[in-house]
Amino acid sequence: GALLYYLRTLPLNVGDRYSLDRYFRPDRNPVRLEVVRRERIEVPAGTFETIVIRPTIRTSGIFSENGQAEVWVTDDARHLMVRMTAKLSFGTLSLSLREITNVANSARVLSLR
Repeated sequence: GALLYYLRTLPLNVGDRYSLDRYFRPDRNPVRLEVVRRERIEVPAGTFETIVIRPTIRTSGIFSENGQAEVWVTDDARHLMVRMTAKLSFGTLSLSLREITNVANSARVLSLR
């Protein structure tokens, strides 16, 4: 989770690749992030212009080199996560933003589905 918050602070341009030693388990570092494309998507919370990021962590889990995970964040200064998908051996995990509320000029996530 903290890694997703950290990536929100990075400049995210298509083609950029990051190698980060910030994963909480040192044996899993470095974490690699690849900014793969821009995409307009629709989720229950609305339609968003997004940046798609592909994370890879040295593990056997969903973010492994063999895993196929992608994270969609808004293409603005907030970089809010609006979708995440991961292909698993038994199916696909998909999280989508259901609702956001503006509170004092900053968005707060209410729930993911």
